[in-house]
Amino acid sequence: MPSSIRIPIAQFLVESVSWSLGDTFTGVRYTTEDNSESLSSYHIMKANIVIESKVFDVEIKLKYEVNNLGDVGYESVPRYPMPLRNYALSLSLTKFL
Repeated sequence: MPSSIRIPIAQFLVESVSWSLGDTFTGVRYTTEDNSESLSSYHIMKANIVIESKVFDVEIKLKYEVNNLGDVGYESVPRYPMPLRNYALSLSLTKFL
């Protein structure tokens, strides 16, 4: 269930800081027609923090994400392991004319 809080910071170059935390649950999935084999259920949590700023006419957004916070080993397809904890950093610049 994602949640987000925005905190405006007027005195600095940073205009706002927001964060979110999410959880996805996937139940048992059967992989054969007769339901004799299945993949285990799992929870995957993710979190991010976003810092937004504006310098002159350029909007700047810096985002840091952590996926699979619990470092859970799981499979979406039999014998194909999915990534453990991983990180992403993104920067976007938008110029307003």
